[in-house]
Amino acid sequence: MVRCLALPFLLGACAAGEPGVVRTGELEVHGAFAFSPPTTSEAAGYFTVVNLGSSPDTLVSITSPVAASAMLHTQVPHGGMMRMEHVSTPVLPARDSLVLAPGGTHLLLMNLARLPQPGDSLTATLTFARAGTATVMLPVRSYGDAP
Repeated sequence: MVRCLALPFLLGACAAGEPGVVRTGELEVHGAFAFSPPTTSEAAGYFTVVNLGSSPDTLVSITSPVAASAMLHTQVPHGGMMRMEHVSTPVLPARDSLVLAPGGTHLLLMNLARLPQPGDSLTATLTFARAGTATVMLPVRSYGDAP
C-alpha cells in the first residue's frame, strides 16, 4: 500500500466538487482510470482513496460487473525481479490515502466480459468497513495517454 504524505495538497487539489470524485462516508475516490488491455484476461485500474475522517477504514472488497474477479495487487521485489502480490484488506488510516498508480499498487480486473477500448468506462464497486460502498467509473485510456 502506498500512502500519500502530502494529504493537505491532495485535499486542496481534489475538492469535493471535482468531476469524477466519488464520496462515501468520509472517504473520497479521485482520479480513477484504466488502461485499455490487449486481451480480456485482465485489466489494470488506478485511483486514489482519501480518508478525510478521524477514524481508519478498511477496503474489504471490490467487485465489477465486467470482470469475473477484482482485487488489489502490488508489486514487490523478488529475486532481482518484480512480482505481483495480492493485497487483501488495506487499511486507510485517518487523514491519509491509498494511492493506486502505474508501477505500484493497482486494481486488477480479471476475466473481462468484453474488451474495453479507449473511450469506454469500466465500473468497480469498492466496499469499505465503515464508509459503505462507492461505485467508481474508470475511463479507459490508451497506454500512451498520460494519467
